[in-house]
Amino acid sequence: MKSLTHCYFYSKKQGTTFIPPVKKVFKAENWHNFEASGYRTNMDYDLFDVKPKAGNHWRWKASRAEKKLLKKLRILESAFF
Repeated sequence: MKSLTHCYFYSKKQGTTFIPPVKKVFKAENWHNFEASGYRTNMDYDLFDVKPKAGNHWRWKASRAEKKLLKKLRILESAFF
């Protein structure tokens, strides 16, 4: 599918502005970057009310994981809002 590169519009009034629509794509929740398989002690904590899948554990300790998630949320927020 080709993307639209130009958009022309017509208005009878001087100074009318056009705000193009922005497509927001929402994907299913994905925690694979934060999960690690194998036995890791004290790595089964709640991370924003989410626990790792059975047999997996979080990759980083809680403080580092929270910092990384908050940073990613700020990046996503600035891209969409």
